[in-house]
Amino acid sequence: MRSFRDLSWEAYRKTAFDWCWALFFSVVTFFSLLDIYLLEESDKEVRTPLGQNQLALMLLSSSVSVICCLLAFVMNVVVSHYSSRCPLLLHWFKLESILLIGLIVFWSWAVFKFTGINGLVNGPSNMYFGAWGCFFWSISIFGSWWAEYKPSRDMQD
Repeated sequence: MRSFRDLSWEAYRKTAFDWCWALFFSVVTFFSLLDIYLLEESDKEVRTPLGQNQLALMLLSSSVSVICCLLAFVMNVVVSHYSSRCPLLLHWFKLESILLIGLIVFWSWAVFKFTGINGLVNGPSNMYFGAWGCFFWSISIFGSWWAEYKPSRDMQD
């Protein structure tokens, strides 16, 4: 059985490898938030600065991030292997750009809101590094995506 690393290196697009890292950090953030949520549920004396509704919303948003990263990674691997058989897969990069912009906006907000001095996570922890990792890799993926799909100067002239 081939590993994620093998699949991402075999894909001809660099974004497949970057999506693998974004997926890793999204999963770390999701499980860190889940831990905080379950701790809040089990021990009513332990209270986070967030309300129960905000924590549930952040958990839902983080799970959507995990799903988006998994979808993007799988699609990058599929596109690299099957694009010649299915011409519709050639337009995957358009949907990928929408996913990237959404993730950049979401993780920018999450890093600003939750990792500041008065934030939920204001010191080194899994959630802190997970949120910053997701933010960094979403910007890195966008840079790789832009390098691959930027309009060439020949087409503009």
